[in-house]
Amino acid sequence: MSGRMGGGGGGGGNRRRSGGPPRGGGRRDPGDRRDRDRDGQEQKQQQKKHRDEDEMMEDLAALQQQDEMSDDDNAAPDMASEPEERENPLVLALEDLQGRVATALNDIKIHPGVRSSSAPGAPTVHEELATLMRPVLEVAAHTGPSIARTYYNPAGGDIAIENSCDDVYDQVVSDLVLPLVLEMAQSETIPSKRTAALEFFHNLWKECHKAGSWLDNTTTGPNAG
Repeated sequence: MSGRMGGGGGGGGNRRRSGGPPRGGGRRDPGDRRDRDRDGQEQKQQQKKHRDEDEMMEDLAALQQQDEMSDDDNAAPDMASEPEERENPLVLALEDLQGRVATALNDIKIHPGVRSSSAPGAPTVHEELATLMRPVLEVAAHTGPSIARTYYNPAGGDIAIENSCDDVYDQVVSDLVLPLVLEMAQSETIPSKRTAALEFFHNLWKECHKAGSWLDNTTTGPNAG
């Protein structure tokens, strides 16, 4: 009897143990749902991240396209104006004057600063340097104002010639001739060349007072100079 009771007890214990797993499995269900929910949220976040990246790339592409169109629009007037500037006779004349000045000053720079020939009647070193400096003096005092009065823009009205003279003087004399010759007078180590540079300023002042030059108030019109 005790054996049956013991067996019954054992059977009852077995039934309880066999019934445990379903109840235990049921308790694990909320955790599984939380895992699935978390996985779903992560997937949605990844999808949203990809959408945001795609939208950002589209915005960047649109901005780049707008910038390219803007650059093309800005470049078109510049490209159209370049041939006009090259064909402008005043611009061409200024380039020629600047080239003459650069060539003459380069010839003076490479001059040894001593007399080329010791033969009787040969030019002195100062005469040689003055000859080399003469094209610079001609451009600064005579050719420059003549070009300004010849190629002025008539659309400028009564002050058209004056404005043209100011522009040419600034570009040829103020911004080119005077600084370069002044640098030569200050930094040249050969006395004869330094003297030639200093003498240039005295000669320029005299030449500018002659007819057709910058300080000649009696000459006007396209044929002046």
